[in-house]
Amino acid sequence: MSTAAAAPLYRLFHSPGACSLAPHIVLELLAETHGVRYEPVRVVIADGANRKPEYLTINPRGRVPALAFRDAGGAEQILTESTAILLFLASRHPEAGLAPTDPVAAIRVVEFLSWLATTMHQTGVRTVFRPERFTTGTDKAAHEGIAEQGRITVRTGYAELEASLAGRRYALGETFSLVDAMLVVHYRWGNRCGIDMRHDYPRFAALVDRLRAIPAVARVIAREGIQVD
Repeated sequence: MSTAAAAPLYRLFHSPGACSLAPHIVLELLAETHGVRYEPVRVVIADGANRKPEYLTINPRGRVPALAFRDAGGAEQILTESTAILLFLASRHPEAGLAPTDPVAAIRVVEFLSWLATTMHQTGVRTVFRPERFTTGTDKAAHEGIAEQGRITVRTGYAELEASLAGRRYALGETFSLVDAMLVVHYRWGNRCGIDMRHDYPRFAALVDRLRAIPAVARVIAREGIQVD
C-alpha cells in the first residue's frame, strides 16, 4: 500500500465487487511480496461515481478499472480494461511470476482472460445483471429471456471450468497466476446470478477457498466490503 513517505507507483480506480477486484488483488499481492506501492481509489458504480465529471476525466467511458501510472519519461498514463491492466502488471513485474515465461503457457493466460472478459462477462454475467441493455424493447418477458440465456452461458462456462480444475491447485496448474485473481470475481458473480456455486461447482469453490486463505486476497475482499459466497 502507499505511504506518506513515498508516492505510489500506481493508482487503481475500482468499484467494490466489479472486475476491478482482480487487479486490486494483484496489486495487493505485489505490495505484500515485492513492496510495490499503490493507492486504491474507490469509485462506487452503485452511487453513480463512475459517471461524475471528475472520473470521466480519468476514463471517458465511465468504466472501472482504470490504472494511473507514470511511464519511463515521467508522464502519467491511464490504462483501462481489466485484462490489459492485469497483463501490464505481470509484464512490468516479471519477478512476481504472475504469468508464465514460456510463450505457449503465457498465451494461454491471455486466452483464458479473454474468454472470461468476453464470453463469460459480456455475453454471460452482464446479460443476467442488465438484460435491458441488450435490447431496445421494454417487454419484461424479453428481458427475462435474455437473462435466462445469460445464465445458460454462465453455467456452461463454469461447467467447463469445473472440469478443467480436476487435479489442479490453481487455474493453470500448481502456481498462482493472473487468471486466479479474475476467477475470484467470477465465482462471486456466479452466486449473484442465483447459482449455488459451492454446491454446483465444488472444485471452483475449493479453488476460491484457497485463494481467500491468501492474506492479500482476504485483505482486499475485506477492504471492498463484499461477500464472495
